[in-house]
Amino acid sequence: MKAATDWGSSYNVVIGAGDITSAGKADIVPRDTAGNLWRNTGNGKGSFAPRTKIATGWQAYKSLF
Repeated sequence: MKAATDWGSSYNVVIGAGDITSAGKADIVPRDTAGNLWRNTGNGKGSFAPRTKIATGWQAYKSLF
């Protein structure tokens, strides 16, 4: 799934996480370079709502699933 283009160095991992909000639309979870996880809720029309921080301390992990 292509989530976005030109995110530069803000995020080092972006995953299509499925529907984690139970809203019936696909969401994404990006990780920034400081190790914070963010949730961007999908709107079902190809874009996402503004990010919401959901976790910290994930910089030690190389990948997310």
